[in-house]
Amino acid sequence: MDRKTAEYYSAHAAELAVRYNSAGEKGIDRWFERVFPAGSSVLDIGCGSGRDMALLSSMGYDVYGVDPSPEMLEEAIRSYPGLQGRIVTGYLPSDIPWFDRKFDCVLCSAVLMHIPDESLEKAARTIRESLNEDGRLLISVPLKRDDLDLDGRTPDGRLHIIREPGIYKKLFESLGFREDFSDRGGDSLGRGGIEWCVISFRCRPA
Repeated sequence: MDRKTAEYYSAHAAELAVRYNSAGEKGIDRWFERVFPAGSSVLDIGCGSGRDMALLSSMGYDVYGVDPSPEMLEEAIRSYPGLQGRIVTGYLPSDIPWFDRKFDCVLCSAVLMHIPDESLEKAARTIRESLNEDGRLLISVPLKRDDLDLDGRTPDGRLHIIREPGIYKKLFESLGFREDFSDRGGDSLGRGGIEWCVISFRCRPA
């Protein structure tokens, strides 16, 4: 993840956790049951406040998470004590596995826009290497934001690279995925000027 972006999340972990945990159920969570088979294992990359992990756990999934901010993980455990022992600190891309296992599914929500172009392919390979042969992947990426400067940063300094969804589709297809479906919609936190794209992929067994 971009360094300045990671520093922002660490410095504002408490307020961000409150904001994210208050999100309505009209975001990426409405696709969980459609994409992730019942009872499957899920790795939440960029788990942040732990909200999605806690929801997945309540739905019967065997869920683990990783996030670059130790402070965000502290907030996640404070809000959802049941996540203790299931979350670790880590970045995309990674050269080492975060857990001694592969997963049936990966959730990567609102993360890939923070990855610089030169690291995006490696990040996608990290995701693929975290999945079983017939794994499922669910991502969300921004389609537009009206608050970015010429360097693609928000006023608080976070990097948000707006890429056409086709870039992600082509990248993951080159790594052995096929697209199941995609959907476009507004912001689950009610922020104007922001639109998102959700894309579901499935690994093609070798």
